[in-house]
Amino acid sequence: MKKKEFKIAVLVLLVVVGLSAWGILAKAPVVGGTVAQVTYDGKEVLSIPLNGEPGTFTVKGAMVWKEDENGDPITDDDGNKIEERLVATLVRDEKGVKFINSVCPDHLCEQQGYVKDKGDTAVCIPGKISVTAE
Repeated sequence: MKKKEFKIAVLVLLVVVGLSAWGILAKAPVVGGTVAQVTYDGKEVLSIPLNGEPGTFTVKGAMVWKEDENGDPITDDDGNKIEERLVATLVRDEKGVKFINSVCPDHLCEQQGYVKDKGDTAVCIPGKISVTAE
């Protein structure tokens, strides 16, 4: 291969690699088929189309010990810890899907914002609930 042909081949290769990397790293915009996959403990429990009408969805999460405002376990009259199921509420609107309420101790999932573009994820770690746009 001549020197000029080699330079052209390298340039073409660099352009192809650059465009491929840009396509992989750039987030895809919300399209008609994008959905928010909701999982509990690694298992898919709900699929929410992102282009649907506004709505509210409830997801049951992990069983945890019920706690008082100090973080101490609440017990029944016999001294047994009381369990409760963590429940998260998601809302879908024109911006995407997000946690709006969770019965977990820190409520960090409610502060994660919208899941709207492919690859976006929000997680409620205590409830073992995650939402990912696919």
